[in-house]
Amino acid sequence: MRAGCSASASSCCSRSPSPTTAATSRGGPVAVGLAIQIAFAVLVLRWSVGKDALDFVAGQVTVLIDYTRAGIDFLFADVVADREVTIFAFEVLPVIIFLGALVGLLYYLRVIQWVVDIFAARSTGCCARPRSSRSTRRR
Repeated sequence: MRAGCSASASSCCSRSPSPTTAATSRGGPVAVGLAIQIAFAVLVLRWSVGKDALDFVAGQVTVLIDYTRAGIDFLFADVVADREVTIFAFEVLPVIIFLGALVGLLYYLRVIQWVVDIFAARSTGCCARPRSSRSTRRR
């Protein structure tokens, strides 16, 4: 397992272009992404403030998922009550649909694009996508 991970990491970070990715990437975005992941890991694992921030975000996600559970209990209380097993269609699928709808709404409101633009701007500039007149939508 460890040899496979190191071989994968070395092939992603190597400067020699492969035939399939020679025209699309040069390794800079991969190195920046890897550096961001390492910095995030150090922030969370070695610094108590980072761990507390991650715990806060995880708690907020749990609250969001609890809203879907409240909706499931409201709609399917008779079906899912007193069951020891999870019924996928009544307990898991509504959570997936709710989160998908939430992401769709955030995409429509252009929040997702804004977040991606922020992360692209913080990289070395090699990942930033150019703005074109066709990509902006009029409302």
